[in-house]
Amino acid sequence: FYTFTKPRTLLTSGGLGTMGYGFPAAIGAQFAFPDKLVINVAGDGSIQMNIQELATVVQNKIPVKVVILNNGHLGMVRQWQELFYNRNYSHTNMEAQPDFVKLAEAYGAEGYRISKPEELEDVLRKALTSPNLEFVASKDFYMSPSTKLADLIFPSADWSERCTYDEELDGNMLFTFDQAVEAPGECKDDWWFFLQWGKRIKPEDWPWANEKEMVLWRFKTFYNLDMTWEEFQSEPFRNTDPSMTATGEIERKRYETGGLRPDGKPGFNTPTGRVEFWSDTMAAFGYDPIPDYTEPFESPLSQPELAKEYPLIVSTGFRVYSFFHSAWTNIPSQRKLYPDPFALIHPDDAQTYGITDGEWVTISSPRGKIISKALITRETKKGVVCIPRAGWRDECPELGLPGYGWDKANGNILVPSEPSEPGYGATPMRSSLCKIEAGRGDL
Repeated sequence: FYTFTKPRTLLTSGGLGTMGYGFPAAIGAQFAFPDKLVINVAGDGSIQMNIQELATVVQNKIPVKVVILNNGHLGMVRQWQELFYNRNYSHTNMEAQPDFVKLAEAYGAEGYRISKPEELEDVLRKALTSPNLEFVASKDFYMSPSTKLADLIFPSADWSERCTYDEELDGNMLFTFDQAVEAPGECKDDWWFFLQWGKRIKPEDWPWANEKEMVLWRFKTFYNLDMTWEEFQSEPFRNTDPSMTATGEIERKRYETGGLRPDGKPGFNTPTGRVEFWSDTMAAFGYDPIPDYTEPFESPLSQPELAKEYPLIVSTGFRVYSFFHSAWTNIPSQRKLYPDPFALIHPDDAQTYGITDGEWVTISSPRGKIISKALITRETKKGVVCIPRAGWRDECPELGLPGYGWDKANGNILVPSEPSEPGYGATPMRSSLCKIEAGRGDL
């Protein structure tokens, strides 16, 4: 079944069985919405009514996709003959079929063939992602489902193989760091790539010779620390907290002495010098400068009818600190701590839906569904299902544990990409609707 939540995203001939309707309708939809993914699902009879429009698609570079269900029959006509004419089939069997892959290639389009159920996922993904992006580059530590889709793969240097560090992550503590070992092969760290790309795009804005010069520039610009790399290495850490005195003591109530403002006046470092609830930045961008509350687009209050089918709230991004985002599920020392994807479910919800601790469950939303093992706990609120962000993307051969790819246990599958929060662009990762069922279903 095709699940959709927005109007005018499913185009049909209204049950009239108009052969050939789908392809030109899909072309028109793609013209109207050039940035959307448009898919025409057609039978092998329907597509041959106007398959010559492949020339229109290729000539005008229209990225519409066509999925042909090649069952060798005029499906709807045959269905009527079966239901109402005692299976007296007449002129509905299509034995002289063209090779649709070769036919697509003859027009200059791409064609893919799926002959077995196990081929469906990989071939369909390849077809739907080409040519939506003309070029895909991926930078990663390991081969992942993302890198397998990439045209170009950049091998990434590990933390111990680099001399760079995002020092702002540690607040006021500026820790000393350096490269422990040489990176193997062509592995490079992120800063090296940024520098090389920057020099090719606008070299005058990227004057540094190497990554160390970039690090030292940040120290001088943001912390007023003008030093060489050797001087930086001479101390294990530095405290950049402006409330610290020269002797290392914390100076309290610096807002009274002018220690928080560049002009030396008492107050906080805001335009008025006061604690402000009004945000000039939000106002400058045309947004409401006063904090307020807006009910999420998809919640039991805003969409009560949808909540009848999806009565729970899904919250994605639950922290599992043995992994970093979706990384490291392939490393045995980390994966053994959490071998399987899991979801946090309140005991009352587990009882309501007949779910026991440790069993596989299917979590569904209007966007799709994923599988996880149930962790029955009061750590989550009743009515809320928490999904870790790890996704268990990669397999771990050493432990004999499978990977679940980008879509089988990934909480992002459940979350809509729009509407997003207008001020920050954030998606509703912790407020969307979902439902839970025991078992893995067809996943």
